[in-house]
Order: sequence, then structure tokens, then C-alpha cells
Amino acid sequence: MCGQDPPPCDQIVNNLITDGGRALGMLHSVGERSAVGEVRATNDPTFAPSGTFSADVTEYELLTLRFPATTVGMCGKNFATLAPDQIVQTRPCG
Repeated sequence: MCGQDPPPCDQIVNNLITDGGRALGMLHSVGERSAVGEVRATNDPTFAPSGTFSADVTEYELLTLRFPATTVGMCGKNFATLAPDQIVQTRPCG
């Protein structure tokens, strides 16, 4: 959060979180629930580093991005109601 963390940082505007992180990239191959791509520019290399990544999405809206040195989970708006309780309890969303 801005004010707590250095830029890039998130802000809350009208009860909505505005993400401060940005990454630009390209997908090279896409499957039914997976993809392989490359981040070409980023303002937060600890969250989304430049270079290759793979991505997988589950039927309960959990997107997992796998970079060589880190893994990031992001959840869709219905994740908490669609995912099994044991998955929700692990708090996988980044």
C-alpha cells in the first residue's frame, strides 16, 4: 500500500484497490488452461520479473504464474465460492 511500501504501490480509491504494479509481456503458446509467455517490461521485478513464465488456471479461478525464481497466485472474483475450502484456507492469492 502506498504510504506503507515504496513505489510501485497499491492505492485504495473509492473502496477499490488500484494496483501499482505493471508488467508487459507476450504469450507464446496457449492451451486450454495453460500458457507460456515472457515478461518484457516490469516496474516490480520481485512480483513479476522479466523473462519467461508459465501460467495455469484452475476451474475455481486460481491463476498461477510460475517464473524461474518465484511463483505468484492470483484469484478471480468467484475464487472463494468455487474453490475447495482447503485451498481457500491456504490464501494463495498474491
